[in-house]
Amino acid sequence: TLYAFNLSTAETVLSRTIPLLGTPDVPALIAITPEQLPAYGDSLLPLDSLLDSTTWGIPAQERLWTDVLLPTSPIPDAENPRYPALPLGGTALGLAYNSDWMARLGFYNAPQSPEEFATLVCKAVQRPYRPDGKASGYAFVPSLDSLRAWTQIFGGSLYNADIETYDFSQEAVLQAVAFLQDLYKRGCITLAADQSSAQQAFQTGEALLILQPVDLLAPKHRWHREVSFNWQVDTLPAGTLLSLPPLTIAIPRATPERELSAWLFLKYASSTDAQTAFSKQSAWFPLQTAAVAQSNLPPRYGRLYKALLLSPSYEGAVLPPAFEDNLSQTLQRVIKGRAPISTLDRLSP
Repeated sequence: TLYAFNLSTAETVLSRTIPLLGTPDVPALIAITPEQLPAYGDSLLPLDSLLDSTTWGIPAQERLWTDVLLPTSPIPDAENPRYPALPLGGTALGLAYNSDWMARLGFYNAPQSPEEFATLVCKAVQRPYRPDGKASGYAFVPSLDSLRAWTQIFGGSLYNADIETYDFSQEAVLQAVAFLQDLYKRGCITLAADQSSAQQAFQTGEALLILQPVDLLAPKHRWHREVSFNWQVDTLPAGTLLSLPPLTIAIPRATPERELSAWLFLKYASSTDAQTAFSKQSAWFPLQTAAVAQSNLPPRYGRLYKALLLSPSYEGAVLPPAFEDNLSQTLQRVIKGRAPISTLDRLSP
């Protein structure tokens, strides 16, 4: 019997699990994010031998997995296994937009470049959707994910794998922030305090565009009942999606019997049938590529999946909450023009 406990965030899972490692009370399976792997040290069971086992493994022809969700150690060995954990699926940030408002503006697809984005959001504030005239072309949330997305749109990657942290001084970051700063100055975009505020602005017809995870497309998502206009989720202006941390499952070291039981569940969860059901219910991108076609989700979902395959894999590092707060406040000041863009150069996790 499998009992699942929802601890809301990966950080909570980590803090609750670490004290239990090596004890009989350790969970059989734990959800982790890729950047948390070092924190668990050698307390996780490497999955390479189980994957390749002639008795318990997954045959190579059944591993129809996407590399975007399954980055592996570049030089596998005893200390760096190819598979210290196994992703079961992932989601990504795309651009959610009010389709009805877009049509009024003469647009029928999401903007495919920063220039198209600027034209659209500035046109939106000139022709509001709401009767009271309150309008924002785009509600920007000053957060790490937002900055990651806009850095990617301008051809960069906020995370620098060479230094294993985020690089706020690179040219793509400065270009992205200057672009957003100009749109804010022109009154075409607004700043949202957090993601909930941005969602509220979108749902009430005030904001035309916001960043949102693709799993918003799940048929059972509450937005399908609560939002009074037609809406969609599409790619970012660069034609890609911003990968978010995948749902990655690891097996803590325990007794051989318990480890094998946990592996058999993980093996089933990675099968095409299980992945199809998972994708259909959640609209998360499955690890098994064959599951996308069988999930019966809208055609747009399949197109977004193809965009995911062309997008960079998720890379990130754990940041202290205090730093994320500082980043948010700094971004707000810079976008509002109250601090020079060079202020970002001094940000250091």
